[in-house]
Amino acid sequence: METRDKLRVTLLLGLCCATGLAAVPNPTVTGPIPARATPGDPSHDYPFFSTNVNLSTYGFVEAEFFLEGTANRYNTPALATGTVIDGGHPYRTRMVVRRPTSEFTFNGTVILEWMNSAANYDLDGAWLASHDHFLRRGYAWVGISAQQAGIHAPATGLKVWSPARYASLDVTQGGAILDDALSSVDTHTEDQILNQLREIMRGRTTVFISHRVSTVRSADRIAVLHGGRIVEYGTHDELLAGDGYYTDLYNKQLLEEELAGEAV
Repeated sequence: METRDKLRVTLLLGLCCATGLAAVPNPTVTGPIPARATPGDPSHDYPFFSTNVNLSTYGFVEAEFFLEGTANRYNTPALATGTVIDGGHPYRTRMVVRRPTSEFTFNGTVILEWMNSAANYDLDGAWLASHDHFLRRGYAWVGISAQQAGIHAPATGLKVWSPARYASLDVTQGGAILDDALSSVDTHTEDQILNQLREIMRGRTTVFISHRVSTVRSADRIAVLHGGRIVEYGTHDELLAGDGYYTDLYNKQLLEEELAGEAV
């Protein structure tokens, strides 16, 4: 059963890669990676955000695998088909699998989730929202750590959270590929980047485009776009006092930062 599951997951990833604009080799999958501690143990030698659902009562099991290979780098223009910039970039990342233990209760469908790292740590949002349905209907769920923020973020990434378990993971080619300079770093690193930019911006009009309040809060004027329209305009303090969309976004991002600090 274990070998069959490995082959099934490898095929799934191979198909995902093969549908891209240029073929890349199927990844090499290693695992399952042993969990030598229970969730909450200070050693952190278990899958990050291991589910707190009692999977055994549903006939399910959780396992973590590492996968590695080479990837393409893409140009992704807005509303247009992307093109390959170059290839051969090595990577090593992880996937978490939650599946039925019996092939007879598996419904034949695998739900593949790209881990959400907007808060600079991996979050299995689809699983959190829909795991009751997955468990009752016999789906297999696979979560992939695909973005550098979830792996490399200085305060909350996998490599910091458990160096012993995740030190070998790398989706930056040793720091050579660092796209999304502001959207894929934690707020402390963001501050360092912005502080270095302030000298360059001195005496100039500078336009920042960001989904993060922390990036634009010190701007002289902030235009809030929602649904393709400017819905609010003013300084950071004025917008907070207005108790509108900007305030709601600000409060949500504060909560994300608090959760990132508590991630276990």
